[in-house]
Amino acid sequence: MPIFPPGSILAGIFLLSSILSGIWLTHIGRPLNVVVLTIHKLISLGAVIFTSLAIYWLSLARAISPAGWINILVTGILFLTLFASGAILSTGRVVKGALLVAHRSFPFLAAICFVLIFLHIAFG
Repeated sequence: MPIFPPGSILAGIFLLSSILSGIWLTHIGRPLNVVVLTIHKLISLGAVIFTSLAIYWLSLARAISPAGWINILVTGILFLTLFASGAILSTGRVVKGALLVAHRSFPFLAAICFVLIFLHIAFG
């Protein structure tokens, strides 16, 4: 029987909301709306907090294999990269290239890693 800790559903909702609010920001265009940008940042922070708490609760319930820890590390690096690239993108300067591609693609990679973490731990 799978074990889904408290907060794992909220973490998924926040992660999905972060992606959707990022898409909304992209369609609004520049200059960025401060209210929408702030909402996006707070939702993203909530996603990281709830993901961290859910992983902690999962680690208390079941042992995490080395592959699971690697996945958790990759997810953490993706989140850190997203925060750093988001901070650079929100300065108002026009940014092109790898940074923009990373900020647009890493949320989907983080979502995949998020799902893999919980499937790996919940189903052993």
